[in-house]
Amino acid sequence: MRMRHPLLVAAALTASALALAGCGVLGNQPSPVSTYVGADGEQVTVDWADYPGEAGQDSEALRAGPDQDEIVPLATDLVNRVRVAVELEADTRLIPTRDESEWFGEESWFSASGNGYGGETMLVTVNCCELQSGSAPSTDRWRGLVDAVSAVTEEYGLGPVVLQHEAPELLADDRWRDEYARDYCNGAGGRCWLWSGTAYANGQWLSFSIQDARLDTTGAAMEDAEEFDWPVASVSVSFGATTIASGRRDDFERTLAPFEGLDKPDATTSD
Repeated sequence: MRMRHPLLVAAALTASALALAGCGVLGNQPSPVSTYVGADGEQVTVDWADYPGEAGQDSEALRAGPDQDEIVPLATDLVNRVRVAVELEADTRLIPTRDESEWFGEESWFSASGNGYGGETMLVTVNCCELQSGSAPSTDRWRGLVDAVSAVTEEYGLGPVVLQHEAPELLADDRWRDEYARDYCNGAGGRCWLWSGTAYANGQWLSFSIQDARLDTTGAAMEDAEEFDWPVASVSVSFGATTIASGRRDDFERTLAPFEGLDKPDATTSD
């Protein structure tokens, strides 16, 4: 787990959390088929290769959320609101890690190679809007900073920021918990030199972290900061979302309809 740059750590741990929430048995098996009796009394058979979403995503939640075009103004507004909250609470300035005009450029979007059942997906994912400061407040202010960011994410329907070292589903994994404590919470009394967390709902997530490499008792964080010219202490923010591709909502709704209410099988292909 030795990936100590705040933005990289936040992204890696977000991926871990989402994988734990929606993982299945991957392989390269035939696509599953489900059969049921429709409202008209006729038997309906669906092949999950035709499923428009993805095996690890809640399509019902995504359908209720914004599509690719709508996510751009929403994410921009959310991240800017978080930036204001951080700067007011922490007395530090958040700077984009790349030009804001490039946040939603072509290189920020990608689509999975398939839906997890051997078919195509109509979903796309964006990772963008990375901000980072060159300093961090003292640790006695970290909780207030998380609360300030959570107030914004809750207003936008993402819920509060859940810190990795406090997340029940991750703490239940003994190996993960021990490795995290060794790498990031090795101070006296289990004090963490990095707080990394995520606010997540309906396919959207805001990753947030605070770190001070000087508090890492192993010295490894300071070595990395010096080697790669990373800030010794910083606050970092980034946004990501999986959503319906631009112009595909009607197709998505129509294709999803026969699958509604069915238990989703585990993925059968490693897309």
